[in-house]
Amino acid sequence: MPVLVAGVLFVLTMDYQAFLVSRMHGAHKNGLDTRTAVLQGFGQASPVVIATATATTTASAAPP
Repeated sequence: MPVLVAGVLFVLTMDYQAFLVSRMHGAHKNGLDTRTAVLQGFGQASPVVIATATATTTASAAPP
């Protein structure tokens, strides 16, 4: 069971990373310089990632 949980958490982490990078890429493609695009990408995506990570952690930590 711990291996399954670790696998699921790893996949979710990679999904969040792709989400963050896509926001950064979109901002850069719209003409922002690299530093500003990274900051804007984190700013836009971080609330979604934090909320989802909190929900996942809460669900994983809940007793069966």
